[in-house]
Amino acid sequence: MTTIVKTNLTEKELSLRFGVPAHTLQHWRRVGGGPQYLKIGRLVRYPIAEVERFERSALRSSTSDLGGGTHHAGVSND
Repeated sequence: MTTIVKTNLTEKELSLRFGVPAHTLQHWRRVGGGPQYLKIGRLVRYPIAEVERFERSALRSSTSDLGGGTHHAGVSND
């Protein structure tokens, strides 16, 4: 039996994982700022490795820790 390993998330799956509305992910794609994604025709997919990289870049050790990334700079969650 062949096992298929899921390597990409849909917009809906990532929305559920992050706990943000899909339109937030759409906004991030327009202005830059979210995880890198694949655009295959009209399909948008988020490689799990990129999602995990994005999550690691959002880790903070305290409220004064600005982190090294600018993934949310100027990005609204609207």
